[in-house]
Amino acid sequence: MCQPHPTDERPGVRLEDGDDAHAHDHAAWTRRDFLRRMGLATVGAGFVASGLPVGVFGQAPVLDVLARTETDRVLVLVQLSGGNDGLNTLVPVSNDVYYQKRGALAIPATNALALDAPGGGASGWALHPSLASLAPLWNDGRMGLVHAVGYANHNRSHFVSTDNWTSGSGGGTTMPYGWAGRYLLADRDPGAPDDFYRTSPPALALGSTAQMFASAEGNVSVAPLAFTTNIRALVERGVVYDPGGLPTDQPFAAPVKYLRDTVNVTLGYVVRFVEATNAAPNRATYPNATAGSLASQLALAARVVRGGLSPRILSVSLGGFDTHANQANAHAGLLAQLADALRAFFDDLAADGLDRRVVAMTFSEFGRTVTANASGGTDHGSAAPVLLLGPAVEGGFFGTAPNLVNDQDRDGVGPTTDYRSLYATLLERWFNVPAADVDALLGRSTPRLGFLPSTPTARDSPDAATSGDALLAPAPNPFTERTALTLRTAQGGPARLEVFDALGRRVAHLFDGTLPPGEHLFDLDGSTLAPGLYLARLDTLRGTASRPVVRVR
Repeated sequence: MCQPHPTDERPGVRLEDGDDAHAHDHAAWTRRDFLRRMGLATVGAGFVASGLPVGVFGQAPVLDVLARTETDRVLVLVQLSGGNDGLNTLVPVSNDVYYQKRGALAIPATNALALDAPGGGASGWALHPSLASLAPLWNDGRMGLVHAVGYANHNRSHFVSTDNWTSGSGGGTTMPYGWAGRYLLADRDPGAPDDFYRTSPPALALGSTAQMFASAEGNVSVAPLAFTTNIRALVERGVVYDPGGLPTDQPFAAPVKYLRDTVNVTLGYVVRFVEATNAAPNRATYPNATAGSLASQLALAARVVRGGLSPRILSVSLGGFDTHANQANAHAGLLAQLADALRAFFDDLAADGLDRRVVAMTFSEFGRTVTANASGGTDHGSAAPVLLLGPAVEGGFFGTAPNLVNDQDRDGVGPTTDYRSLYATLLERWFNVPAADVDALLGRSTPRLGFLPSTPTARDSPDAATSGDALLAPAPNPFTERTALTLRTAQGGPARLEVFDALGRRVAHLFDGTLPPGEHLFDLDGSTLAPGLYLARLDTLRGTASRPVVRVR
């Protein structure tokens, strides 16, 4: 059984605390809270696509900069809700303490999937057998495993831990708002055009049940799919309601304009989302993709990326990890869902090279206790491993492995890697946020981890065809009549620049010949193109690069 219940732990962290205490802790912790604290929950909308509720975030200061970042990179956050048992996910097969304290719940070393150590040989760690679908990603160097991620002074509450993970707080430090939102608020671009947000939502929560997300101005509720007449007006005129024509000296003018703008943008998202995902079918089979499942969420996520919506952050989730009783079969089933869905997702994207634009990160609000409880489960712990996946990821182990003797935290796995190091690494090395700004955002300087290279390379730079060749972001984008495409080549040579529609049909042939080294500007006349998504593609002897281009009315 667990240690006596410490006074600083929240009631409900163990099954023996009682059903009421446990239910109360869950009631205070929801996915909507997670998104709000991360700085994503803002003026947006809820609608249903492919049987899944979709939360759209946009037209808010906290996302302005991220939305306009010169990158097509995407971070997929996979939330394992409830507190995943890290020791039965990444199994310490050579650790006697684990087997002594887990008893029948321990994963036998003969059943686990052994992982090689860097440089070869046994690492002493293995994957749960249900994660077999991810083994090829590990073998190909596309999966990183970060040991014992968490923070000090953990009180093991679902609510408090999620709040800390998403705000950058913990260990005696309290930070306001979301870790992403703080940076974006400081560097927002006030010149972002409405059409940009109407066509390219910067963040999406797939499978979210929230219909509308809180903003500094309050909540506004709309039902997008019911406005069939309004959607027709949006397609024809670009807006549903004219945001102008209101008397500025009347007190109702500002809130009415706000409501009109919100409805215009909301309906624009619905139209844009449906157009993009309908034109981008999946190219892999997702096992057990039932309604609401993680597989169905990731299948939709792949269509979002393929459709050119280009959100910087996609959020998906898998629940059920609060395994206080009868854990063995339930946890095995959850890990199988996770592995099969992630493998299908990356196979899907790899079919046309889109996987290089994506990094996926799993996380859970805490791990579980080292000791199994009397009900065949585990109770709330502290640190747990994090999985990072994608072609840009440097495969291998990161952080310091816990030994379960000196690194225990009240019968939980003590943190050896502060979770803010993951955020710092992703912000600086994936989204190219300056290092000083990252430290200011997190309120501290945290070590960067090696799961992403410290300098851009062909491996992790999706904007470059290969060394020296790049297709820069179109400007303006979205555009109404014309936009400029710039390609850069260090070596010169043969090059071809074309534009394709969402169905893969070539709609413009801008160049096919030989270029000298340097930057070259090409004009795209889109006056004859229908509003929607297009893809500009550069082909050289050294590779291919592409950029989404959106025409609006």
